[in-house]
Amino acid sequence: MQRWQRIAVMAGVVATLLLVGWHMANRAPALDQTWIDRPVGSAMPPLHMDSIELRRTPCFGACPVYTVKVERNGTATYRAQRYVYSPDGMRRGDLVMRQQVPDRSLRALIAAVESPDYAWLRPEYVYGVTDLPGTYLSVRSRGVEHTTYVYAVPCRGDTKAWIYDRITPGELVPNIFCSVVKLVDLASCAQYWGRYGPGPQDLQSTEPPLPIPPRCTPTP
Repeated sequence: MQRWQRIAVMAGVVATLLLVGWHMANRAPALDQTWIDRPVGSAMPPLHMDSIELRRTPCFGACPVYTVKVERNGTATYRAQRYVYSPDGMRRGDLVMRQQVPDRSLRALIAAVESPDYAWLRPEYVYGVTDLPGTYLSVRSRGVEHTTYVYAVPCRGDTKAWIYDRITPGELVPNIFCSVVKLVDLASCAQYWGRYGPGPQDLQSTEPPLPIPPRCTPTP
């Protein structure tokens, strides 16, 4: 093979490698948009839910402040500090309610917490703003507590998530976090006693709160 032929072949190889590199680089954003929550080829053992606690923190305003703890046996304890509705429809704080979570709701909650996706949640997702409420989820698993704190960062399924993603790409909260929060709120009836739920939940409104299902009106 003549020298000029060898040069042509080498140039072709280099051009091919450059084309492949360009193609992969341009595919990277598409791969990121699939929102893979855990590293490829890695393994994280799922948690075992002995109990889970949801805690809502104060904000500069009328945000409900409460904790809900759900045991594996289905016992739920709701403790409110301020800006919540009680089962009698009055707005108050310092409220403690206990009840039994329905079996179907409990199974859904345990399955979500013990899923591989939940095990990959980071300890915190925080954005540098102030005066907003924060949300803690703490899972007790075989004597060890695993806590995730979310502040001012939306879950990926939130309708406004794309705005935040433009500011800090790749930092959105995995949807499993919001799914578990909703399961705890619904299963424990906290959905009906705070502002996080359907219907007239604005604490500045003069409208009465939503009617509470019979199972959500236990004796304090």
